Amino acid sequence: MDLLKKKAFTLAEMMVVLLVISLAMAAFLPVMTKRTKGESSSSSNNIWQYVGGSAPADIYSNEGNTLGAVIGTDQFGSGESAKLLLNTYGLGQPHILFKQTVSGVSTKTGMLTVDSLGNVGLGNASFDAATPTKSNQISIGKSAQTLDDWTISIGNSTQTYGTSSIAIGSSATAKTSASNWMYQSIAIGASSNADGTQCVAIGPSARASSTVSSDPALAIGESAVASDRNTVALGSQAHAVNSFSVAIGVDATTTGAHQIVLGTKNETVVIPGRLQIGTISKVSGGIDHQEVHLTQAASGNGVYYTLNVPAANSSYDIPMSSDRRLKNVKDANTAGLEQIKKLKTFNYTFKKDKKKTPRVGVMAQDLKKVFPNAVTKGDDGYFLIRQEDMFYAMINAIKQLDILIKEIVSQVQTLDDKIMALINVDEIDSKRIEELELKNNLLEQQNKVFEERLEKLEKRKR
Repeated sequence: MDLLKKKAFTLAEMMVVLLVISLAMAAFLPVMTKRTKGESSSSSNNIWQYVGGSAPADIYSNEGNTLGAVIGTDQFGSGESAKLLLNTYGLGQPHILFKQTVSGVSTKTGMLTVDSLGNVGLGNASFDAATPTKSNQISIGKSAQTLDDWTISIGNSTQTYGTSSIAIGSSATAKTSASNWMYQSIAIGASSNADGTQCVAIGPSARASSTVSSDPALAIGESAVASDRNTVALGSQAHAVNSFSVAIGVDATTTGAHQIVLGTKNETVVIPGRLQIGTISKVSGGIDHQEVHLTQAASGNGVYYTLNVPAANSSYDIPMSSDRRLKNVKDANTAGLEQIKKLKTFNYTFKKDKKKTPRVGVMAQDLKKVFPNAVTKGDDGYFLIRQEDMFYAMINAIKQLDILIKEIVSQVQTLDDKIMALINVDEIDSKRIEELELKNNLLEQQNKVFEERLEKLEKRKR
């Protein structure tokens, strides 16, 4: 409901008005049941009668079902049937003044005021008192002030400035100097302060402020502070001091824009159910699966996991505690190549995924056969898996493969050496063969020469 277009009081506001009227009736009950000195003893119908001369009387009554007792002048209008009329002279605000006299000294203790604009004040309260132009204001308490339409101030020294604003609690303030745009701010709690359109501060000394009318701030808790556009602080002394930031928990404090801070570094945040980040796709068994990719990164302070959210195209680092001093270290994990070889990977989609997003992974039933401790059953009866068993088995498998590769490299090197040795021997043999061939050619030439000489000698003998 738009409070600017409000046409009637709420139930809570009506109860305040009824309380004020009850106090007024109680204050005047002794007067209304006592006869005046000037009343005729023969009269049995009139409780009140004119007092004084021809000047307008302060107290009088008349007969009839439509008239009642009047304080001031007789100004009952046609059809009005009130039983008590308080009619103020001139332009002053109609009010009831409360005073106390002790030892001859009269002291003002408070007043009840109701004017023609629908404003109600109880106590030493004020609402645009100098020139009443605002309407439907309620001020209750010592020095309580309402300075705009449809405002409520309840408590000592409370202040509201801005249409439809509310301040409840000692020194609570729903007020700002930028009155031309502020409205609907709420401050509840001693010394709480709501400074800006639709800003809300709840709790002792809580403070919510924003300079942008469309981006209000919310602070709930003792001394909680939300002091920028679209900020939220929930918890005692929580501080959301950067734009678009949220601080939840005792002493939680943001350090930059667009942050959500839960608690402090000395606290543990426990989430009993599933944590949802980003866009959700409904999958098998009604389980909510999130498209968040986890990748391991090296860090001098331990192991970190980076969450890459595709929809936001952003990443966040989550540190994982891995200090040996925090652990009961047992025997070494020996799972490796043999276990990895037994795993089967599949391409698949979830049955209830309307987008049929293609995925790849292992089946929990298969993984349980190889790594029993990596598979658990959820409350809904469906299997859940943890990735670390496979991850660290792959580390061991890489180490094992490294050893095998080194052995193979050594064997290949030995064979290469032998081959080179054989090549060297072959080269030596080839040279010897060439030398023998040269000698053989030389011998053949010499033999041919001898044969020619022998043939000549034989011819001579003939």
